[in-house]
Amino acid sequence: MVNAGNAAGQSQPAALAVARWVRDEAQFIALETDWNRLCAAMPQATVFHRHEWFVAAWQWQRHSHALAILVVEQAGLPIAIAPLVKRLAPAGHGPARHRVLEFLLVPDSQCCDLIAPLSHLPTALPALIYALRAMAGEWDQLRLRLLPADSPSVEALYVALAQGGLRPCYAATDSNPFIPLRGGWPTYYAGRSRRLKKGNNLAANHLRKAGSIELQHVSGVLSDDQTGKLLHTLTTVSTQSWKRRTGNTLEQAGPGAFFAALTRTAGRHGWLSVWLLKLNDVVIATEYQLRFGGCVHALRSDFDPAHDGLSPGTYLNWKLIEALFEVAPDERYCFGPGGNPYKQRWAQDARPLLTLTAWSPSLRGRLGGFWYQRLRPWAKRLLGRAPVSVAPDAREES
Repeated sequence: MVNAGNAAGQSQPAALAVARWVRDEAQFIALETDWNRLCAAMPQATVFHRHEWFVAAWQWQRHSHALAILVVEQAGLPIAIAPLVKRLAPAGHGPARHRVLEFLLVPDSQCCDLIAPLSHLPTALPALIYALRAMAGEWDQLRLRLLPADSPSVEALYVALAQGGLRPCYAATDSNPFIPLRGGWPTYYAGRSRRLKKGNNLAANHLRKAGSIELQHVSGVLSDDQTGKLLHTLTTVSTQSWKRRTGNTLEQAGPGAFFAALTRTAGRHGWLSVWLLKLNDVVIATEYQLRFGGCVHALRSDFDPAHDGLSPGTYLNWKLIEALFEVAPDERYCFGPGGNPYKQRWAQDARPLLTLTAWSPSLRGRLGGFWYQRLRPWAKRLLGRAPVSVAPDAREES
């Protein structure tokens, strides 16, 4: 445990705060009550801030990362949590040449942030920065991806990192497209392109000619037996998916453990929203969603490639969005980060996401920062390549 008020060369914060590293899984699990208490005090909190989400994500990343969660406490009570992990070197490759601290993410994460109410940041951030400096010899780069651009912690964290000499910079690196589910389906769909509607109608005609089609929605609180049957169905379709070559299908150890843990938790809390497209009573396409805090988050979709010519994914996406205007009026349907063309055809807006990067004050960190922030952009310009894209409001500490 480190005391922010004892940091060499730094003034003591207004209220005493101490930071500790959580590297043990049992201690991580034990944080649930305090973690979710902090989430409840954050108006911008999503399901991706919840302790249950990170516990599920850890089931995927536990073999490639080490826990490095920073917990800032005041009077023994957590007031801020940084959900960090440290990437491990692959087995047999020796120590990692570039040691990165990063958020605990999985490919299905849609955002991430500090777990802290705005009112706690002035007290918590000096302790957090001191802890990072105190362990400077164990990491080279801090890379925080999927930070919402409108998060109140972004500016505060940037300033604290800069004041701590950790040379931060941030850039707009992604966005999360979404549809506001208000105004009614007919009005919304009337504004879609002729090309989109033509593709939807073509998919519907192909499926109808192939047999009977049915759209099933599984949602709300599920029993353990219902959860098990749903996971079996999702895994069967995922195993057949073209995504097998990515290593992210549900029969794989990491993704399978993540979705099993997440589905059990979401089923108990009533967060699940899963859509199944059946052709002749056989499930041929699925979409897995979480519904929480006024948002429907699409995490992943899969379809059986044996029916690729029927465009089951296109049809399912169309019909579930139509249904959501009735099921979840006044909410948002969030597609998840990524520039997939189909998202752009449907989405009306997008939430910008940032990557914030900082560097350890160690020699390795300073050299890494000098390369990434100075030499690499210069080398790209010299070679005639486009420089690294940085958001207009992104700043870099010189």
